[in-house]
Formats: sequence, C-alpha cells, structure tokens
Amino acid sequence: MARYIVTGSTGFLGSDLALHLDHSGHEVIRAGRHSVAHQTMVHFDLGDLTTLSNLAATGADGIFHLAWSTTPAVAEANPYQDIATNVAGTVALFQFARSQKIPIVFVSSGGTVYGNAAITPTPETCPLNPIGAYGLGKSSAEQYADYYSHLGADIRIARVSNPFGEGQSAARLQGVIPIFAKKIAKGEPITIWGDGENLRDYIPARDVSIALTKIMLQEGASVRRPSVFNIGAGIGLSLNRLIAIFEEEIGLKANVKYLDARPFDIQASILDVQRASDLLQWKPSADPESSVRAFARAIQAKKTR
Repeated sequence: MARYIVTGSTGFLGSDLALHLDHSGHEVIRAGRHSVAHQTMVHFDLGDLTTLSNLAATGADGIFHLAWSTTPAVAEANPYQDIATNVAGTVALFQFARSQKIPIVFVSSGGTVYGNAAITPTPETCPLNPIGAYGLGKSSAEQYADYYSHLGADIRIARVSNPFGEGQSAARLQGVIPIFAKKIAKGEPITIWGDGENLRDYIPARDVSIALTKIMLQEGASVRRPSVFNIGAGIGLSLNRLIAIFEEEIGLKANVKYLDARPFDIQASILDVQRASDLLQWKPSADPESSVRAFARAIQAKKTR
C-alpha cells in the first residue's frame, strides 16, 4: 500500500476520498489550512507557497490535489483571487510533484472547462471553452499541467461533474442537491437563475473517490501529456427535475423563485465517461435519479431516528 497526500482534505470531496483511501489500506496525509478533531493534519495553504516544505517532509508516493478556494460565483466576483491563489498554487504543486518524481491527480471541473460544448455528452477530446472565471482558472491549471507533463511530470487530470452525498454542507453552499433538500424541508424559497431546465451531471461522492483512486493507480499513464478522464454519471438532470424528486421524497412543495440567467451559467453539462469505463474499468454505481432519490431517503431516515 502507498502513502498519499490529499490537499483539500477537509472539504466535502477531499474528506470522502481520504476516508476511502483509509479503508483501502493506504496511508493518508491530510493536507489543509484548518485542523480537524481526531485527524492528523499537515498544514498546507494553496495561497502560501512556503507551506510546500511541509509536504516535502512527508515522503509521499503521490498527491491528490482537490484544494480550490473558490466557487464559480466567488471566482466570477473576484477572478484575481482565483488566479493568485488557486491557479498559482496549483502550478507550484505541479512543480513540486515533478521535483519529487511522484504522480499528482488534479481534480479539475467537468462542466465549467467545457462551457457550452458542441457535443453532449461531452468527451475528453472536446475543446475547452470556459465561459466563466472559475472554468478559466481550472482550464488554465490544465494548460500548465500540459506544460509540466512535457517537462516530465506525471500529472493525471480528473474532470469531475457535480459530486454529492452525505457530509455535503448546505450552509457552506456546497452544491444544489443538499441546498434544495434543506430549503424544501424547511419551507425556504429556492432561487433558480434561468428557467430551471439547465442540465447537470450528478455523481455520488464515493463513486468519484473510487475513480480518483483508479486514476492514481493506473499503469502506464503518460508523462509527456496529461492523462485526462471525465468522471460523472453520463446522464443529465434538470434543476426542475431535481426539485420534483425532492418534493416527491420529502412530501412537501418547493417555493421556487426564478431569476434571469447569469452569463456564466452553462445550459447543458453532461460528461461522456466511456474512457474511464474502458481504461479504468470504472462506472457510476447507479443512474443519477436513483442516486439522488437514495440521498433524499437517507436524509429523511436520519430525521426520523
């Protein structure tokens, strides 16, 4: 078994990945800005490159890079911060991984880097066409991944769709699924930009963690060009359909307020995951509607305990 650094390990997806790696018998080095009770943490701040020395002392066999301090809306409001912290910090991690001669799996964005793609479901070969600051940041990091790969770095890229699951925080605005569930249950209004027919690809977090591990363990990954994988369900659900599912499972009617669409909102973001199926022998555990219903039922079951 191996020793892996997980940046962003206190976040929703990072914590699930760390737990999955633990259960798989690997040694996990949780790296982040904030300490967590009952967990050993290595201090690492994407905006403070002096903390890279803390990672160098770990003797890790590889890095899973999930840390990214902005959401699409935050990046749109302050693109400079996104570039100065997230893009620059990610470039420094690519340099670090190259110097340590260890592989790094960079978790990019499955929707925002493609923009309004000409092909849906969208394969990895589709040109990147981000229409917002967040997608520009992620795609810029991917361009640097390509550059460092040509210098000999072993960089693997996971373009992840929209992960969801237990531990995702509605209070921290981590994804529409927990936010919708919470607001419908409490009778709070739901704000939707546009007509609600935008399609998104939703995938359980544990499915993503399994895929990321397979990407890290992939044999023969190219060190001259980043190995890129879409990780998603391959099927889209509209925001209106999500709301309908939660209404059915929770038994309450949603109070929905529709506003004008934002310029950085993508009409349809659905990933073609055939490459991951062929090369990683990975596939989603269920279709997205079944997964969302299972999530809603789990929330309801917790309330009745």
